[in-house]
Amino acid sequence: MNYVIKLNKNQQLIISNMLVNEGFEKKETNNSIIFRNEYTIVTFYSSDKVMFQGKEIEKWKLKVAELFDIGITDDKVKSADQENVNFPIPRIGTDESGKGDFFGPLVTVAFYINNENDLEKLINLGVKDSKLLNDTAIREMSKEITKVGMQDIILITPKTYNSLYDKMRNVNNLLAWSHARAIENILSKVSDCSFAVADQFGDEKLILNSLQEKGKTITLHQMHKAEQDVVVAAASIVARNAFITWLQRASVQSGFEIPRGSNKNVIDVGKRLISEKGKNYLSEVAKIHFKTYHDILG
Repeated sequence: MNYVIKLNKNQQLIISNMLVNEGFEKKETNNSIIFRNEYTIVTFYSSDKVMFQGKEIEKWKLKVAELFDIGITDDKVKSADQENVNFPIPRIGTDESGKGDFFGPLVTVAFYINNENDLEKLINLGVKDSKLLNDTAIREMSKEITKVGMQDIILITPKTYNSLYDKMRNVNNLLAWSHARAIENILSKVSDCSFAVADQFGDEKLILNSLQEKGKTITLHQMHKAEQDVVVAAASIVARNAFITWLQRASVQSGFEIPRGSNKNVIDVGKRLISEKGKNYLSEVAKIHFKTYHDILG
């Protein structure tokens, strides 16, 4: 969970002094000041908003409430999911596609913008959550998005996905690895980014623990429905376009119209593929740890 509160300059000074006294490391960026220790990250934005992340959020929420006489249920203290935080720029947004689809790859994209002009371009394009767009809009919008910022695409084919899943035995671990890898790839190409936004799909520590040297220097903000941030939405569109493109190519190569999702049509196509191409072929085009796989075999 993340909490955001707006504090005046004097209140911010009091909190920042407390953080320093408790041994927090301090880092300054163009748009924010970041304090972190093993358990908590506190980010002060130029907009006077302060965001708390990590294990000890409730501890700091209570301190803020006691220091400044703010009620615990006061509307001034909100989950980041409920408040439109002015995220700093430059920033990275990450999202994935294909997680819930039996057929096809898992695609994770990190998308990077480095100025307000890039942000304005995405907004003017009408960028939004890919789940709200049809295939034609995704294809056309993805072309335009890639002209605006930098993207890194991690496409894990079903064959590789099945192999990784055998080792990790957990989809969230695999997702965390792919998000962290995409972020690290962007950071290897830029030097001015200290903030990233990702959809929260599990324990916040999953992505944080998967980040390497460069990734551990940034603030990673994880939130549910992260596609409300236009940069994450851009990543979701690029990821979905890559997923759809892969399925279309696989359909041509297999001679079958390979469907999405994990419904009855998916089961029927899976049975026909086994009948004509053999059981092993499914591992080339599908995620075989799904219950759907056993339904097909059954």
